[in-house]
Amino acid sequence: MTQSERWQMQYEQVMAFIATNHRRPSKYCAEERLLWHWLRRNIKLMSKGDLPIERKEKFEALMALDDKYRRVNQFK
Repeated sequence: MTQSERWQMQYEQVMAFIATNHRRPSKYCAEERLLWHWLRRNIKLMSKGDLPIERKEKFEALMALDDKYRRVNQFK
């Protein structure tokens, strides 16, 4: 399995998790920790500009889904 295939597989798992649970994976839940690490690593790569262009487009779609379910501060 190539690295791009592994990235695609993780991408699909995180996308499915956010779509079904309406939240990001948690670092405190052992079952979700690997998804959380993958998400944090790719956020860092994107902010540094090191994420390849084809992955960046897909990751931006993932972040748009994440923003849809972002928790809103009720005390604003």
